[in-house]
Amino acid sequence: MGVVSPPGGAFDSVLNRMYQREGLDTLQAHLEDAYGFKVAKMSALEVGVFRIDRSDKGRPLVARVLPAARPYSAAEADLAALRYLAAIGFPAERPFGQDALTRHRGQAVLVTEFVKAAAKIDRPSFPVVRLGAMVGRLHGLEDERIGATG
Repeated sequence: MGVVSPPGGAFDSVLNRMYQREGLDTLQAHLEDAYGFKVAKMSALEVGVFRIDRSDKGRPLVARVLPAARPYSAAEADLAALRYLAAIGFPAERPFGQDALTRHRGQAVLVTEFVKAAAKIDRPSFPVVRLGAMVGRLHGLEDERIGATG
């Protein structure tokens, strides 16, 4: 018996929902209208994610255009999580102002402050150990939040 593959159409449909973004040609104007600054440069970082350099020399930003298939409420939850992490001082991206979440062409757009990579000399010798400690801290936050005990 051979391996049964899903119909190409269904798989293609999933890929399109994951990777397709609408209105990228008007994203710059949307950001300028929503936030009141002029965009000097937009650089694609990955699918739907852009570094935004501002003409006013303000700190660079990151704009994430989320897939239209993803509910807006999920983007609101992402923003709430980022705000919570900021409130407890956890190292994570910080939302850009109070209106960090907007809608553009039926898609949520989440804007955060750009995190510059640390200079090589400032990076930990064993980053996986630091990453593990951070993941452990996040798991500890879950326990504190729900009142669970070891």
